[in-house]
Amino acid sequence: MSVQLAQISALLDSEHIAETARQLSLDVSEESELPFLQAAGSTYIQAVPGSGKTSLLGLKISALLQRWPSARQGLCVLSHTNVAWEEIVGRVGAIPGLSARLQTAPHFVGTIQSFVNGFLAAPWLNARGHAVASVNDSVFEAMAKRDLGGWQYATARNYLERRRYGIGNLSFVHSGGRLVVDTDAFGLQPQSKSGAQLVALKESLAAKGCFRYNDMFEAADAYLTTHPSVVSAIRHRFPLVFVDECQDTSSEQLALLEKIFGMNGEVGVQWIGDANQAIYGYHTSPNMSRLPLIQLGSSRRFGTEIAAIASPLMVEKPQQLVGGGEPGRVVVIKYDEKSVHSVVARFRELAASESPAPGSEICVLGSRWFPGSSQKFPQSLACYSPSLTRAPSTLGSSWDFLYDAQASWRRGDRFREVHRLLMSSIWQYGQAAHLNPPADVSSSTLLVAAHADAEELRPSLNILLVQLLSGDLQTSDSRRHIAVTLDSACELLGFKGSPDIVSTAWEPKVGSAFLDPTGVVDVVVKTVHAAKGETHFATLLVDCLDGTGKKYDLSHVWPLLSGAAKLSALPPKGRTAVKLAFVAATRPMRLLAFACHADRLTISDTDLVKSGWEIVDVRAPI
Repeated sequence: MSVQLAQISALLDSEHIAETARQLSLDVSEESELPFLQAAGSTYIQAVPGSGKTSLLGLKISALLQRWPSARQGLCVLSHTNVAWEEIVGRVGAIPGLSARLQTAPHFVGTIQSFVNGFLAAPWLNARGHAVASVNDSVFEAMAKRDLGGWQYATARNYLERRRYGIGNLSFVHSGGRLVVDTDAFGLQPQSKSGAQLVALKESLAAKGCFRYNDMFEAADAYLTTHPSVVSAIRHRFPLVFVDECQDTSSEQLALLEKIFGMNGEVGVQWIGDANQAIYGYHTSPNMSRLPLIQLGSSRRFGTEIAAIASPLMVEKPQQLVGGGEPGRVVVIKYDEKSVHSVVARFRELAASESPAPGSEICVLGSRWFPGSSQKFPQSLACYSPSLTRAPSTLGSSWDFLYDAQASWRRGDRFREVHRLLMSSIWQYGQAAHLNPPADVSSSTLLVAAHADAEELRPSLNILLVQLLSGDLQTSDSRRHIAVTLDSACELLGFKGSPDIVSTAWEPKVGSAFLDPTGVVDVVVKTVHAAKGETHFATLLVDCLDGTGKKYDLSHVWPLLSGAAKLSALPPKGRTAVKLAFVAATRPMRLLAFACHADRLTISDTDLVKSGWEIVDVRAPI
């Protein structure tokens, strides 16, 4: 039996949706929600932050899975990160049996990258004798740097060094149904000596199964070109496709997805996201712009106060943002050069006054971590807290990373994040102990680059990592035992030399958190990019220099909030700054604060108060 879009529509009657919502304990009373839940054809769903789009998507998928009539055709659910699709699986899993069903053929749930790899790129490469072992830009760069040191690549190595090109971008491109090495990106002809050596290096890594992410898209495109019938097969297999967080789709991904699934209505492709949160670059097409538009414009995350601030900042898809959550507060914190270090402490007091529940996310956000070469102050998150500017080669940094790893482990974060923090802790220990690291290796590529046969050392390494995660950081004696474990991990991972004796002195104050002595409120510091998709109890956005290094982010925001400027007049860097401000402004449930230098605040106190802002001035009295 072949599943058609008309049949899918019949599976989504209002009574079945209501029953599935009851099973999931979801309220679907908003008028705008039912059109999305019942849509079967290609649609663009513009969902504001806090609209519950992930819950609604989980509800829709659950309703479909319970009635799905085919064992040969299935749903295709695509997102950009493992965290995102795993969250969808978690929502579906609230109904017993559905989580496993979604993750089993004929259905597919995963990232766009994994879909392209599994259905197109890897089969095409395997058929040409390239067994795919790794698809990762960082791993590729580390292995390319290592191999580039060989004598056979000396001419290319010298060429790259003279022109300061990085080898990490060495890629394949699809040409005439085959993959060729893109030497043009390095200003080289493939037949030149340096070009030929780069071709040989790339092909050598491909023979080992080591590829960049974009290589897989080029391989997939080659497969579609040489075997056009695969398009019909995939379209038959997946009559309904969901693309979650579609605003983060790259131009390459978008072009490939349109080629695979088409936009002519044969397959129902439902693009779900918020263009106003497209902080990685907004990509659309004329075909997508002609799709029926469904707007989920009501947020249950915050109330009218925060919604009123966020609405004028909707750059790509302006709409009236409705705040359907609890009442909140919006605060401007004014400071000067002498009082900038008081901003976060004052924000913490404001958040504490709202009586947050234990474990509530209270975050300080900014567009950049550290200052650049400009003489302006403050420039970045680090300028608001000196604790963020820690020396990269001190043992204190090793303890800081280990502290973060243990906290991440206790929170139940994905192990790849815990693993990254542990590798950073080991790396910093090696630096402090003056050990020699493996050649051309950074902390982010330490495991794979140091050992091609990582599987052989992983059991031993895992024992050490567990010891690090369970170690007690509170006393000097216990940290001495941890230092022995760190030394063993360095030796296992290929560090050379005899370790110097290192100090175990450490204050439990990590660079990414301000720890309240009362234990009531922990304020976490991160970039806006890192906070995307999160829900906070309270959020502070601190003013940072924009991408030009000449203007501040909030200098683009205040004119929009006062009505003195229009979105259409924003320069490109201004649009980016405003989108970052929108993402930050839509994180909190109860308290939103902007921190701005008093001299750069272009709205009068009177107008701020009229617009609903509270004003907190941390400057010393005159």
